[in-house]
Amino acid sequence: VFTDLLVEEEEELHVWAAHDDHGPYRWSYVVGVNLTQSVLLTPERLLGSAHSSSDDAPPQQQQLVAWQVIPGTKVSQVVLSPFMLPKSEPLDLPYDVDAPSHTHFSTAPVLSNGMVLLGETGKWATMS
Repeated sequence: VFTDLLVEEEEELHVWAAHDDHGPYRWSYVVGVNLTQSVLLTPERLLGSAHSSSDDAPPQQQQLVAWQVIPGTKVSQVVLSPFMLPKSEPLDLPYDVDAPSHTHFSTAPVLSNGMVLLGETGKWATMS
């Protein structure tokens, strides 16, 4: 289920996210459709209520990494949170069509030992 992470400052900007929670950790799949500007994504916005246990670090203290998802390609750059979700780019299709533009990123938590498990990066949901 995708939930809208509506950007409060700009009612026209919608960022959608789905999540896979494993224990105290959350992997997210973030999609922006027709974004006219970049959007700052923070751990607080992505983690929300997933980390309500008093044993977990508050979302603002948790680190996430993010990478752009481009089907059929390898992960080329991983960035630490917070990160900018860039404005949407038109779909690169082999035919002319009036399709919406989109931006697709995945995020993974930095584990307590400092390692990051990206999962199967060639799939839409890397940690399902």
